[in-house]
Amino acid sequence: MERAARQALARAEEVGNPHAQALCRQTLGAVLYLMGRWLESAASLKHSIEQAESFGGLFPQVLGAQRLAQVETALGRYALAHKRIRRALTVARHATDNAMVRGHTPARLLATAVRNRLEVGDLDRASEYLADGFAEQAHAGDCPTCDVMLYPEAVSVYVALGDLAQAEHACRKAEQTALVFASSAWTASARYCQGALAAARGERTAAAQSFEVALQAFETLGQPYDIARSLEALAAVVDTGEQREPSAAELRQRAAEIYTQLGSPRAALLRDGEEPRKA
Repeated sequence: MERAARQALARAEEVGNPHAQALCRQTLGAVLYLMGRWLESAASLKHSIEQAESFGGLFPQVLGAQRLAQVETALGRYALAHKRIRRALTVARHATDNAMVRGHTPARLLATAVRNRLEVGDLDRASEYLADGFAEQAHAGDCPTCDVMLYPEAVSVYVALGDLAQAEHACRKAEQTALVFASSAWTASARYCQGALAAARGERTAAAQSFEVALQAFETLGQPYDIARSLEALAAVVDTGEQREPSAAELRQRAAEIYTQLGSPRAALLRDGEEPRKA
């Protein structure tokens, strides 16, 4: 994927198409994010946004802001990312004459905002953003590429609130969305959601099975952040008294090592003995 994105960017530069260049840099940034090369991802996305601003490309500006805020949130730059999301959301909601911006960016921005606020422990604000996200979905209509971001965050919020009926509904929607495009990454995300729901119900064996399936899929895809999240979640449902390989402590240690390599603040939290994230 990285090679294809770089080849497309090189071709866009050859023909001198700034709009195509901005979009290619965004694609490259998204790929680098999934590969765990976050600083490179941020640099590519910033370049894309600056290029889009130079020719007034509103869609790549707003989409780039969402993707950059996602990277910044993962890096622990929560306030910066939150400010970027709010600014881009205002632009998107006022873009009534631009169907792509108005119809396809608010829900993505709001899903990123949910994750951002969950990471800092602000469940109330995360819940508000989630409600806004579903309101935007009702306004714009179903869009799998937008919905795929919203439903997993909904599961995390509903589990945190103890609303397991809504969490189950969001899980089903995540699975259905993954099936639309037969996406391995989206399917893995749906399995992670199933694990989070099972864990919230106290179904530790079922949760472990779902997290293990998600882990294997993310390992195949080469997505280190999702690998670490799955390891952390799996460690949280493994019985500490159970004789198994790897143990909960080993799973948690491996997750911390990956987080450290990525530059995620989760590394320090795990080493300091914070209770592992459940969803």
